[in-house]
Amino acid sequence: MTAPIDVVEVWTVPVRRSPESERMLASVLDVQEKTRLARMDDDAVRARFIAVHGAARFILAARLAVRPADIRWRIGPHGKPEIAGGPRVSLSHSGDGALVAVAERPVGVDIERIRARWNVRPPTRLFPAAEARVVAGAEPGRRAATFVRLHVRKEACVKASGTTMLPYGVRLPALGAAPLTMRFGGECWRVHDLSAAPGYGAAVAVRGADDFVVRTRTLDNLE
Repeated sequence: MTAPIDVVEVWTVPVRRSPESERMLASVLDVQEKTRLARMDDDAVRARFIAVHGAARFILAARLAVRPADIRWRIGPHGKPEIAGGPRVSLSHSGDGALVAVAERPVGVDIERIRARWNVRPPTRLFPAAEARVVAGAEPGRRAATFVRLHVRKEACVKASGTTMLPYGVRLPALGAAPLTMRFGGECWRVHDLSAAPGYGAAVAVRGADDFVVRTRTLDNLE
């Protein structure tokens, strides 16, 4: 009998919101989140933090049948938020892009803005040699996008592991057509590329080799 395939929900979260919506999202943050927010001087950074952390609370509240403000995070050793006894969660934001992934297995999601300067000098110094060659060999206008495609796969795996990017994250072999299984150091992750807004790259990964289905959704209408 075939085991049911896992479903991973990936929510696109609008970062640019009305002042009323932003205040509403900020109001459900807990003391620790509000303390972090108070230390942020950059308005764009604050907006991203409010959007993704507030959105995660609404997404999980609907799933767990509780109020958004009642979600209780447990922060892992490397800063990844977790819910004791609840679904696994991963958050990511870059520029105007923000994603929240929810799954039953350890999950990681990553979104990265594609920077034009990486077409000239992509930061592949720590990549495996084969990957650095692939990026360097891409068409001049596609080098940045090629680099980001590989980078977000690696970062998604690292987030699914609940560890930091170094010392091994950038060395994760990420070449190949997605979905793919990435292996390193006796561990493996199943990775899907995600459709992202123009100018961004994104990927989601779960721990283990079993495949999964990605269900994409958009969180809006919070006014």
